[in-house]
Amino acid sequence: MTDLANNAFRQILIDATNVFAIVGDNIFKDTASQCEDVPFVVFHLVANRPYRGLGGRSGMTVKTYQLNCYAPTETLAADLEDECRLALDDFKGNVTIPLESGNQIMRVHRLNRTDTNSPLVPIQDASSYPIRRYAQDYTLTHYEG
Repeated sequence: MTDLANNAFRQILIDATNVFAIVGDNIFKDTASQCEDVPFVVFHLVANRPYRGLGGRSGMTVKTYQLNCYAPTETLAADLEDECRLALDDFKGNVTIPLESGNQIMRVHRLNRTDTNSPLVPIQDASSYPIRRYAQDYTLTHYEG
């Protein structure tokens, strides 16, 4: 189910018109290729735990993701972060994933925005220009299946 949840997380961003307008389908799990054109988004699964209530396991899983928005300028990185937040925060419903049966997402919730003391972290890639990054953390709750 982790792959379905990862694909659903990515699909929510692709389905968001304003995110897609900025990055297209340049949304990657874990890493982007060395030659990837900016802007792009990379997300990482950092925690995966069953949701437990007073009666024990509920049949749901809570995953925590870190989402990184990369862009060549501070303004575009901030815009991309904002559009990702609008697409993900408080998302509820079903996600249709091409070539898969889909996944029922109970909720996506923004935990925080990391790098709060220094929200823009210049990162050098293999070229001579800096890449700007914003990072955010989200939880995604879904039914195990």
